[in-house]
Order: sequence, then structure tokens, then C-alpha cells
Amino acid sequence: MAKYLYVDDYRMPPKCADAVAKDYDSAIQLLKFLTFEIIDLDYSLNDINGNGLKILEFMVKNNIKVKEIRVHSDHEIGKPRMLEYIEDHKEQLITE
Repeated sequence: MAKYLYVDDYRMPPKCADAVAKDYDSAIQLLKFLTFEIIDLDYSLNDINGNGLKILEFMVKNNIKVKEIRVHSDHEIGKPRMLEYIEDHKEQLITE
């Protein structure tokens, strides 16, 4: 099991990240085939296929849970939407 997935198209990942995705499709592929304890998301991925919120929606739809979700985005609209989505879907996203 990988522990920490970092998703961002621009920022350098922290050294503790076990896996890095720079776009929506890469993040989805990692989530399909690996199990993570922590996912650390940016909202804006400069990707026409999706963003950090779409990744959260994919997780809910596919029953993918993690112990912790971090949002490191600076996007003034996207970050609050992601945090609200996490709060509204906590039982479907967070595991013990």
C-alpha cells in the first residue's frame, strides 16, 4: 500500500509523497490500482479532463476512501468548493 498521493501540476511534491500525479487522469489511474492513506490535492490541474473536485467526485462514485484528505490549493473558488464537498461526503471519503 502506498501511503501518500500528491496531486499537483505545478508545485514540487513533498519528499514524503509516495506517488505523484500531475493531472486528473494520472491521479485516477493511481487511485484505481493503489490504496492510499493520504491524498493531498490541488484544485486547478490545467487539465481539460478534470480538477481536484472531480477527483473527489470519482472517489465517492467508486467507493475509494482514505484516512486523510488535504487540500493545498490557492484557487479562491475551487478550494472552498472542495472543502465543502469533503465535509458533505465525509462518510464516503474518509475511513477510520
